[in-house]
Amino acid sequence: EVPRYPGSDVEALVRHVVTIHEWVEGIVSGLLEEPPVQVAADGALSGPQLQDRFLLSLERLVASLAAADPDASVWTFGSDRTVSFWLRRRAHETAMHAGEAASAVGHRPPAIPLDLAVTGLGEGLRIHCQRPLRKVEVGGTAQTVGITCNDADADWTITLHPVGIGVD
Repeated sequence: EVPRYPGSDVEALVRHVVTIHEWVEGIVSGLLEEPPVQVAADGALSGPQLQDRFLLSLERLVASLAAADPDASVWTFGSDRTVSFWLRRRAHETAMHAGEAASAVGHRPPAIPLDLAVTGLGEGLRIHCQRPLRKVEVGGTAQTVGITCNDADADWTITLHPVGIGVD
């Protein structure tokens, strides 16, 4: 079982990663300006077939990202609408899922490099906190919360608004 996803196992996590690899590869290789339909990897994939599919999806994604101009315009779910977004996003998500898989099989998760952790935290605050809360009544009156990194030159201020939050 993958601790972060109760009831889910490592094969389900790998199927998820394959799904995202294939989806992002299609966006980047096609320089798509609209999100394509996300097609989930076959739920029956397991064992060696799943491993082969994972390796193929990874190879294709890496090749597409390497071949693309990082400044090329593509659809993303963030404010950065370039291939660079997907380079960062896949690095962040890969690091997180590698740690989840390691934990699931009793290994210590690999350390995330500091620069990746810092950009991941900033992106997480903006995309996974600020964006989903943009229409939610938070009830704030401009209260702020500060986050400062002790070992990197990075900090963020979160402002609570009546509706939504700001991240600067």
